[in-house]
Amino acid sequence: MYRLLVILLVSFSGLVMALDVPFFKDHARGHFWYEVNRPVVKKKVKSVKVADSRDYVSIVDGWRKEYLRLVNKAIVTGHPSDTGNVIAYQKFLIDKAQRFSGVWQIVLAQNPNLNDSFTHPTSSKGQKLVANELEERKLKVVKGLAKTHGLLFFYSSDCPHCHEMSPVVKSFSKRFGWDILAISMDGGSLAEFPEFVVDKGQARALEVKGTPALLAFNAETKEVLNLAYGFMVEEQIIDRALFLDEYLKRGKVHED
Repeated sequence: MYRLLVILLVSFSGLVMALDVPFFKDHARGHFWYEVNRPVVKKKVKSVKVADSRDYVSIVDGWRKEYLRLVNKAIVTGHPSDTGNVIAYQKFLIDKAQRFSGVWQIVLAQNPNLNDSFTHPTSSKGQKLVANELEERKLKVVKGLAKTHGLLFFYSSDCPHCHEMSPVVKSFSKRFGWDILAISMDGGSLAEFPEFVVDKGQARALEVKGTPALLAFNAETKEVLNLAYGFMVEEQIIDRALFLDEYLKRGKVHED
C-alpha cells in the first residue's frame, strides 16, 4: 500500500507548497501589530453548509505538472540545487503518502465492513482458511440437497463415456448421501451399478437424448431437472448441484 501510494504521488502528483506567512510579513494584510492582542468580538452567525467547490482533479494534475517541471529543470540545468529541489519535493510527497496510508489503516480499523482482507485475505494462510470455509459451505449445500433430491443416471453399456463417468457418479452419491437410480438404455450393466432398471420410456418422457445423463429429481414434487450431460468430473457435478440450489431458491422467492 505504502509503495503504491508513493509511486502514484511521485508519478502523477505534484504539490504547490503553501507557507504559513506571519501577518507582519503579509503585505496584503498590512502591518497591524495590534492584531495579536486585538479583542475578538464573537458574533452569532447562522451555520451554513458550503459546498466544497475545489477541483481535486485539477489539484492532482497540478501536482503532476509541478513535479515534472522540477525534474525537467534539474535534468536540463544539471545544478545541484535543482536536483535538491526534486529530492525535497519527493520527500514532501512521501510524507503525504505516509499520512494517507496511516489514515487509511485507521479508517479500516474503525470500519471493518470496508476491510476486504476479512473476505479476501492477502496472506497465504488467510487465503487457505477462506478457501476451506468456502469448500465447507459448498459441501454443506450439496449434502442438504440430498434430503430432498435423488439422482437418475442414464447410461448405455457400450458407451465409453458412461464407463468413465459411472465411478464419478458413484463417488458423488456416496460422498454426499444422494440416492441414485441407474437406468440402462440398452439393458446392459456397468461395474459400479450391478443393480439397475432398464429404460421403458423414462428417457423419452424426460427428453434424454444422449448418454451419460445425470438428472436430479424431487420425489415429493416429482420435479426433474438436468444436472449433467456428457462426461464430468466430481467437482463439475458439485458446481451443477450448487447452481441447482440457487435455481430452487430463486423459484421460492418468486413464489413468495
